[in-house]
Amino acid sequence: MSTEPSDRSELLIALEQAGRKYSESSILFHQAIADSLRLNTTDLKCLDLVRESDGLTPGQLAKLMGLTTGAVTGIVDRLEAAGYAQRRRDSIDRRKISIHARPEQIAARLNPIFTSFQQAMASEFQAAYSDQEMALILDFVRRSSRVLQAETRKMQQQEQES
Repeated sequence: MSTEPSDRSELLIALEQAGRKYSESSILFHQAIADSLRLNTTDLKCLDLVRESDGLTPGQLAKLMGLTTGAVTGIVDRLEAAGYAQRRRDSIDRRKISIHARPEQIAARLNPIFTSFQQAMASEFQAAYSDQEMALILDFVRRSSRVLQAETRKMQQQEQES
């Protein structure tokens, strides 16, 4: 008896269940990364956003994360204390502050983790999938990310309206 789904509705159910398992695995992986950096997962995700944009204001970071500016102040304090980020005052308006990543410090801790992860993923994918199949998987991941972002915005909007 095959364990593979036999029709489209079963396939959609199996895909949703596998997606939940993937999400769970990803959360636990990121928790382990945060633990290794002596941060919590919210701090780590904020650090990711700061690294990607390099120059967010605390207000922008708060909005992106759905946090209060007070919570972001604590996060930035922890990221600075750990050496992963720094606040910079605007050269024109000294009241304005932006948060910047410290790439060398981050790379020193994260490169070994992500090099291992990338090598394991490449080995797994190269052994199992053709280039065409990997392109399909890439498309799936991108589409899934867009759906997750849209659903997140929708929930945040509903929360603001209530």
